[in-house]
Amino acid sequence: LRDCIQATLSDWLSSAKTTNADFPNTLDCCIPEATDAISPEERDELKVSVKLFLCESGQSAIRDAVEIACQTLAVSQLDSVIIAPPGPVEGDNQTLAHLQPVWEELEALVRKQKIAAIGTSDLDKDLLEQLYNWAQVGDNLLSPSCDVIMKFCVISVF
Repeated sequence: LRDCIQATLSDWLSSAKTTNADFPNTLDCCIPEATDAISPEERDELKVSVKLFLCESGQSAIRDAVEIACQTLAVSQLDSVIIAPPGPVEGDNQTLAHLQPVWEELEALVRKQKIAAIGTSDLDKDLLEQLYNWAQVGDNLLSPSCDVIMKFCVISVF
């Protein structure tokens, strides 16, 4: 997804008649058509999942994204939220310290019953293990980036 968005924006920027300095740092994307709310009858049959692609480790962004998703779909709780943390800055490794503020916010949303299950994607085995051992609400929904992590998850859970 990240590659697709990057390619689309790069193509668009190359044809735009403005410079990069004219654009804001944040891009807000809106769906022009109204999104239909989920009816109570449909809600019993549907699982509502959200994957958040994080650009930074801001807690308010997590809270806002969950609230917007719940409001848009007219649901009180998301069944699952998966975070995809930003890739490490060149020459720097992703660490547990980078993930802790985000995970703490996810745990708070689980306690407030805004989210039923939380999970991660794109973490290496060591970082996934560190997060699992540190977290109060365990990563109960994993979206691993490779088979090695999947085998680790299966061994860890059972």
